[in-house]
Amino acid sequence: MTKDELIGEIIDELLAISRGAPAAENSLWSMPPSIALEDGRSLLINDRIELLLNSYQRILEQNDADIARSYSRKEFGKVVAKAFGAVLASIDLDDDRAENIRTVKAAVGLSLTETTAHPQPARDLVFGCDLFAEPVAAIEIGPVRIEDRGEWLDRMSASAAFSAAAARRIARRWSGLPIGRRKGSVDSMWERVALDVIGECKTVCTVSVRSMSPSMAEARASTAARMSLAAVSLLWQKPSDALWGIGLAYDHGRNHHRETIVLIDGKFAASNHTLARLPAIEAAKWKDHYERDEWFFNVIGEMFAEYLHVASSSRPRMMSALFHSLWWFQQACVEHSPLLASIKHAAAIEALAGGREKQGILELLTARLSFDRKGQAFKDGTTLDQFIEQLYGVARSQTLHGTNVRHAEDWSRLQARSEQIARLALRSVTHWLSRHPGIDGPAALRSNANH
Repeated sequence: MTKDELIGEIIDELLAISRGAPAAENSLWSMPPSIALEDGRSLLINDRIELLLNSYQRILEQNDADIARSYSRKEFGKVVAKAFGAVLASIDLDDDRAENIRTVKAAVGLSLTETTAHPQPARDLVFGCDLFAEPVAAIEIGPVRIEDRGEWLDRMSASAAFSAAAARRIARRWSGLPIGRRKGSVDSMWERVALDVIGECKTVCTVSVRSMSPSMAEARASTAARMSLAAVSLLWQKPSDALWGIGLAYDHGRNHHRETIVLIDGKFAASNHTLARLPAIEAAKWKDHYERDEWFFNVIGEMFAEYLHVASSSRPRMMSALFHSLWWFQQACVEHSPLLASIKHAAAIEALAGGREKQGILELLTARLSFDRKGQAFKDGTTLDQFIEQLYGVARSQTLHGTNVRHAEDWSRLQARSEQIARLALRSVTHWLSRHPGIDGPAALRSNANH
């Protein structure tokens, strides 16, 4: 239906309700739905009107990509409902239907234009995270900053986000000393929030977001924070080992370990305990790695800036491919099932190959990693062709289609191999992007024309 037709249906439904039709008929809720008005009253509606409003919202989102990028569906749904509620409560439903449609359409359009034209405030979202066992210098990845919690606290104190008293109390708690109770105030509230959010984590990840609603900002920032840790893990030969120890308190808290008890013949036989350990690296050594791979963090930072609306990239298609690849790679490295991890590694590689399936993956790996498709790729003699068939043809395609008869077998070897290849592909592509800033065609990644 068109906008006019949807508005006409909404008016007809409201008119029926005003004449005695039960608003709650066929409702999924115990109470009939309603739209809150600014004066504290509510406009009673029904399920049909909710569906019509959802349809109107979809038209708006389809016609304006910025809306879908800046608002969650739930948040924008509230904006649309508020715009409709204000004008529907003011018109006489018995007036000329066509005139009412024009009035409602104009008022809703004006309200939505005013709302969406008003810029969302810039937001910095803070996450406690586990990274290294010892403090290292701050890591800047575009709009993402990872730093020691003491350095973060100093920055917050310098910007007067905390009072001097709150900063001293937080530092005292982090040093393991007790702090006394404090009289309730806005400052004491944020002190408690900081201690709760960062908790026992030694590192803080701050993500800057622009032009997004609160829920969308949190969703995007948490994704970027996870992916920034995955980007750091790419400096290790086996990123999944590093990501087993590092992560956000937002996701799992501190005690992310597995414990099981083993019984044999009904009797306790053993217990298994695996505690995630943070990667250990000297601050000076990390500084050398960070400076050596500055090109890597610059490209990943460009990708985050595009994703978080901080800055527009001149090569959005390349940044989109890189984002999808790193996103899948991060998910693969924290996946417990070796088979599912392999499937996600395949998705990470295919994202860089432009979604061109097996042939695209083959072209990408031969172009960027200089593999010979028929030559030995692994010590046991497995060729690149055979590896891609195992990864994409069997693990990925047969599992997704429900035809993998070997799903219950041990896939850990393929998991290790696919992680290794995905890591090399991501690193190689990122290096290529750092040397070719003016190219925005993902097909170029599968070509030997530009080395």
